[in-house]
Amino acid sequence: MKSTSFLPDYSGNSIVNLMSSIRAIYGNDHLYPLLDGFDIGPFKDKNIVFIVIDALGYNLLMEYGDDTFLKKHTIRKMTSVFPSSTASAYISLITGVAPQQHGLIGWFMYLRETGIITSILPFITKAGGIPLRNIPFTDIFDQDTAFTGLDAASYSIIHKSYANSQCSASITKGSKKKAYSDIKGFFSNIENILDSGDNRKFIFAYWDQIDKIAHEKGIKSNETLDELKKIDTEISKLALLLNKYNASLIVTSDHGMVDSSERNTIRLSDHPILNDTLTLPLTGDPRVAYCYVKSHMEMEFEQYIAKNLEDCCHIYKSRDIIEKGFFGLYEPNRKLYQRTGDYTLVMKKNYMIREALSGEKNKELIGIHGGLTEDEMFSPLIVI
Repeated sequence: MKSTSFLPDYSGNSIVNLMSSIRAIYGNDHLYPLLDGFDIGPFKDKNIVFIVIDALGYNLLMEYGDDTFLKKHTIRKMTSVFPSSTASAYISLITGVAPQQHGLIGWFMYLRETGIITSILPFITKAGGIPLRNIPFTDIFDQDTAFTGLDAASYSIIHKSYANSQCSASITKGSKKKAYSDIKGFFSNIENILDSGDNRKFIFAYWDQIDKIAHEKGIKSNETLDELKKIDTEISKLALLLNKYNASLIVTSDHGMVDSSERNTIRLSDHPILNDTLTLPLTGDPRVAYCYVKSHMEMEFEQYIAKNLEDCCHIYKSRDIIEKGFFGLYEPNRKLYQRTGDYTLVMKKNYMIREALSGEKNKELIGIHGGLTEDEMFSPLIVI
């Protein structure tokens, strides 16, 4: 694992810039600059199948993807966003803007609108896992999507387990949603859409199995690498149909991953002095934690981190990293300052920090993401 930190390059080499280029292919406007050096001309009159493979990091593909169809057609690497978390990066891909605009900045978020710390994508409470059915997700998230105003028939393909969630309804608006239950259904949906008529199409298809398996087994585990081979084989079959449907295939990921262990896990329960400085539980992700600190204990908080956790994490004032552009360019979402707390801890190497709340299903993790290492921050750009 390479531990040097890499910030997102929102000016021309991030997954957000790729989405600007895709919108430009269809003649639509976009907030962020186009992807540097990516010629959109060859795509102008084609249908586009855009597959997002969650957690397929560039380094993983380069190191473990020998003889794969995907590696053969990889043309470059791009940065993810900050944090390099599904809740931020996947949302950036499906909206076409950075977390600076869409405001979803981690798996766990303190929502002032509700006064609740929430697992944002399933939209349940962190403590107890209670569904927030009576709270409109539109109160939390009001960003347009990449499908908005697109000059094409737009489709989103997502797993049936969350296809009808409040979050999915918001992030897929402007598209016709198709659900799948397995890999056969995933690719059948794509082929059926391509075969459905002569109108121009944009298909956004999200595959989450590498991420799910790697969280439990590790990003370099046999199980994860077997899943990579499986999706690679099916994509190579899909590629044979592209000419028939006048289509191009673009594949990327939202982020990469690193493997960690219990030895590299900081448990807040083991640091009662640190815990006493906080007004709220930790939010964010195991690799990026947002800390809400008692106003009279900021010095104690900083000193404790410097003395006890300096080898494990970088400490930033959250306002500073917003203003330095970690989350994106341009005017920030007004809710960003509320959602990032007072301080942000970005974990070094393969450390993570965790806090379990009452009634929380606190699964053990091996594969993790969210940080700024090369393994987490770079996604492949694959074009067929």
